[in-house]
Amino acid sequence: MVNLKNIEYDLKRFRNVADAVKASDYSGLSDQELVARSFELRERAIAGAAEETLKAEAFALTFEAVRRTLGLATHDNQLMAASAMADGFIIELATGEGKTLAAVFTAYLKALGGRGVHILTFNDYLARRDADWMG
Repeated sequence: MVNLKNIEYDLKRFRNVADAVKASDYSGLSDQELVARSFELRERAIAGAAEETLKAEAFALTFEAVRRTLGLATHDNQLMAASAMADGFIIELATGEGKTLAAVFTAYLKALGGRGVHILTFNDYLARRDADWMG
């Protein structure tokens, strides 16, 4: 039985991360500089930095990588959903709202410390599609 009292429909409390990501502008960095920033972030994660202190920068790096490699604009609702997932919440987005993209942000953040990350999806078709697309 699901306790509907624990379901949250308002992600406004995750707005601060979306705002921080949008305020960060890594578009002027070269690909090599982005990679260097990623390695710096990973070193901080391995050294034990709290995930919450890494989240906005990790998401900003992912935001720029997604823009460059996939040509996609990440929307605030995707950033807020990613932030909620990173904090352990289960999120729900309607078809076409970008669940796959939101998962990429969370997976990158969670993988920074060197531990593996598993992403579950509904069926084999979606698993292959998403792995090919986001790979």
